[in-house]
Amino acid sequence: FGTVEDVTTPAMFDKALRTMDNNLSCGCRFTRFSIFQAPHIAAAQKFADEAAKRGANLVMQLHAGTLPDNVPHALETFQKIGRKNIGLAFDPNHLVFDGDLEYAAAVRKLAKLIVSVSLQNFKLGPAGVPVAERISVKGRDFVRALPGDPAAIDFAAVFRELTAIGLDGFATIMCDAYPGMDSRELARRYHAHLSKQL
Repeated sequence: FGTVEDVTTPAMFDKALRTMDNNLSCGCRFTRFSIFQAPHIAAAQKFADEAAKRGANLVMQLHAGTLPDNVPHALETFQKIGRKNIGLAFDPNHLVFDGDLEYAAAVRKLAKLIVSVSLQNFKLGPAGVPVAERISVKGRDFVRALPGDPAAIDFAAVFRELTAIGLDGFATIMCDAYPGMDSRELARRYHAHLSKQL
């Protein structure tokens, strides 16, 4: 997918339409957008309607700080928007950020919405980790983890559930860095680990 910045103001909405057109010209299967408050539902509907005129599909990521930040909120948000050309990019790590460790089981609850998967890998961080190496979500500190870390995302469990619902789509690795590791080596590790799950 390609991503637009915002759809909730007239100026940003027009910019989002131009970005969506650019995404389509590049062959992006989806354009990702986010909404953050209940009043943004109408903007999401309008954006979906404009996308439908172009034969385009949209995606919202299950993401902390957005309306679809956990399972019940995602189900409610999609029901309220009520547009068939919007799907969900499932992200198990954002469920962990929300305090939900049953992220693999969430796949079946969200099965009708999931069209792609976003993969990040953070775990609760110990005290004293430098600010540059951690993120804080809902008052808790998290640090990056490598694939296979037992304290982080169990990718095998997630992929078992994705296979069970018959998902045939893309899994996008969104792990940007790991302290002290070259990005190429990090990419190799993710490729090796996740290829076993496919």
